[in-house]
This record gives sequence, structure tokens and C-alpha cells, in this order.
Amino acid sequence: MNIAEKASVFKTNTAYMYISEARDAKDFDSQAEACLLLGNKKEAKRNPKVIKVLIEALNSEYSLTRANSAKSLGKLEAKEACEKLKEHLNDSFLLAVKNSIIALARLRDENAIPALMEHVSNNKHAAINHIAAKAISEICINSQSEICKRALESVEIFRDREFRDYESRNRDSRGGGFGTREDFDRHYDRYYDFDREYSEGEFKVKGYNFREALEN
Repeated sequence: MNIAEKASVFKTNTAYMYISEARDAKDFDSQAEACLLLGNKKEAKRNPKVIKVLIEALNSEYSLTRANSAKSLGKLEAKEACEKLKEHLNDSFLLAVKNSIIALARLRDENAIPALMEHVSNNKHAAINHIAAKAISEICINSQSEICKRALESVEIFRDREFRDYESRNRDSRGGGFGTREDFDRHYDRYYDFDREYSEGEFKVKGYNFREALEN
């Protein structure tokens, strides 16, 4: 029985065994898929072994495993993963960076705000700039802390500057710009919303449908 077939019958309390087995067998597709699917199992929140193996999977040499682990740790509200997720804000794989940002937003980790502000200010990818800005807004939504107040002011300055620059560049082009700041914000918030729902659809690895096997 190969790893994919074993995954068809695993339960949450033994799932971490298959992630480790897939890693040792260099079956990185299976490992990445198992890491992703664990995030959809609510009972995994109560299983420290699952959280531990997902945190360990953040060190995988396979980029998709790192990205999927970050996503699942956020969905499972694994606060013990915050420090490790912050390290992956500088991952070489862009999707791992995006998923780490969104996971930290889910975890409401105010300690991540300085690192997130670096992405707002300095990341060369526009999508990352705006995802980080939205993540800060999510983290600070109900906070009155000084770090949140300063960060939200910086996010507002960033968004306003970006809006004015965009409108200036596109004023004379066909279709023009967004017209209003609200439309501009709504457009770029889609980056965050899209990546938050990344990989919610079915995945098929080596001809085997993991999601169908787990849900049936």
C-alpha cells in the first residue's frame, strides 16, 4: 500500500505519521497534500502532534509543503507556530510568504506587525505589499495597542499613496483609474481574499484524489 492509499483511511490523530513517512520517502507531493488537508479537520486543533509535525514541515525542502503547512497552521489557530511563521515571511517561495502572512493575520499576532510592515514598505511584489497591509488591518481590527495604532496609520499612508500614484499613471489611459479610494482598496483586498481561500478546491496527486478519500 503506497502513501497515497494509506491517506485514504487515516484519521487526524495518526495523520502526522503519514506526513513524516512521505517526507522520509521523498514523496513530496503526498506530504504537501497531507499538510493541506489537515487544515480542514477541526479536531486537529486539539492534537498537539499534528501541530508539531506541521511546524516541522515548515522546514521542508519542498516549497509547496512549506506553503501548505503555513496555511494549515493558520486555519488550525496554532499560536505556538507564530515565531516559525514569522521566519517564513522571508521564504524564497512566494506562496509560502503569502500563506505565512495570512496565517499570522488569522492568529492575530501583533508581534508580527514590524515584520509585516517591512513587506508593506519594501517588498517588490505589489500583491505581497497589499496582502501584508490587509493582514495588519485584520490583526488590529479590535486592538487599541500603540503598535496597532501606528501600523494602521502607516497602512493608510501606504494605501493613499498607492491610490494616488495609480490614478496618476492611468488617468490618460483607456478606462482610466479606479475613480475612488474605496474601489482601489476593494480591488487589492481581493489579493488577500483569494490567497486566503487558496487550495480549497480538489487536488489530485499521482491519480489519487485525497480530498474525496478523506471526505467519504
